[in-house]
Amino acid sequence: MAQEILPNTLVHRYVAIPCPSGRHARSIVTFRNHTVAAMFCIPCEHAWTEDTKQPALRAMGLDRTE
Repeated sequence: MAQEILPNTLVHRYVAIPCPSGRHARSIVTFRNHTVAAMFCIPCEHAWTEDTKQPALRAMGLDRTE
């Protein structure tokens, strides 16, 4: 049985999108809606946004806001 995710819980999803520094090939999606995804690179401690037209983000489900 899948465990229910509580509201306001951050779910890390790794995608093959490099961070802006170019040093790390994978990043974490912290939130995705219809137009933008909030991204984070743990080693660089850097956050940014990506357009959801990226192939790695298109197949990912949308997050709910409450």
